[in-house]
Amino acid sequence: MPPEYIAQFSRLQDSVPPFPYSQVAEVIQHELGNPPEKIFKTFDVQPRASASIGQVHTAHLHDDTPVVVKVQRQGVEDLVKNDFEVLYDLARLASQHSKLLR
Repeated sequence: MPPEYIAQFSRLQDSVPPFPYSQVAEVIQHELGNPPEKIFKTFDVQPRASASIGQVHTAHLHDDTPVVVKVQRQGVEDLVKNDFEVLYDLARLASQHSKLLR
């Protein structure tokens, strides 16, 4: 791939550092009305995965049902807007370099 494509695609990587548990608890409290320790029997404070939009935690409901909880990052709207701008730039580059992609 041309270097300009590689540079643009590299900005869309999904491997990003996790955000702190205090923010996870805040989002859950705001969205669900209670802190994680009231909603779940157990809640793993270490995420299983983290990406640009959010992260995933394992938990158990009070009846011991295992679940995964996806928590959206605060300010994710700005991140998604940035990702769309990158995709727009990629589409523009592709249309300039390929008749097929025009």
